Amino acid sequence: MKRYVVSLVFAALMIPAAGWSADLKVGSVDAQKVFEESPAGQKAAKSINDFTAGKQKVVDKERRELEKMEEEYTKQQGALSADAKKEKEEALRKRLAEYQQMAVTFDREVKRNRDKVLYDFDQGLQEHIKTLGEKEGFTVILDRRAILYLKDTYYPLDLTERLTRDYKELKEAEAAEKSADKPAGKNKK
Repeated sequence: MKRYVVSLVFAALMIPAAGWSADLKVGSVDAQKVFEESPAGQKAAKSINDFTAGKQKVVDKERRELEKMEEEYTKQQGALSADAKKEKEEALRKRLAEYQQMAVTFDREVKRNRDKVLYDFDQGLQEHIKTLGEKEGFTVILDRRAILYLKDTYYPLDLTERLTRDYKELKEAEAAEKSADKPAGKNKK
């Protein structure tokens, strides 16, 4: 839906109006490429991957422990009394239910973390695109994936490489600014 609305806005901007179409300056950006190639995007991807891997280790460990319990039960099954079998089976069912609940919870946490990291990256990129658009006098800057049709003879200025490079410089400048704002000689505890 969002792409459709953006496309309609773009189409409306492309309608030539007397005196106005000459001032039209359109740019495009491949936001996915900026995410993949900029240091900020790579840092966000690493954050997502590290969080996911940490959760997966816990799930895998629990799965191995559950499998070990099942193996022990299978080996001991013939030698157990009816009450002992029932008790072990109940313990296995309980452990399996706990494992399944943990896996569902971890999936939700991973999704929530991924959504937050991507949202934060997107917000930073949107601010940078807005700053660039205002500074350079663009009428509109579109995500390349939102352009459904464009005449071959007209293509908006592709800002992807520039934004990737500039976004890195912007983040480095922000980091330098933050470190300059911290009082010298004070350690956090």
